Amino acid sequence: MAVMGVHLTFAVLFFAALVLGVLTFLRNVVTKDSVRHDLEFVWNGKFTREQIEFQDYNNNHTEN
Repeated sequence: MAVMGVHLTFAVLFFAALVLGVLTFLRNVVTKDSVRHDLEFVWNGKFTREQIEFQDYNNNHTEN
């Protein structure tokens, strides 16, 4: 029985590490600055950051 408990513990830890890795990857993808891509491909270079009054989240965000 003890061996089964050890296997279950390692399985849960492995699954938790896998989920954490996926969530970390998704967080990095979502928070990545895509404005440069949008300005180039979506707006075809018609506007600048200043014209759309874009504020850089990474430079203006303060964490609590």
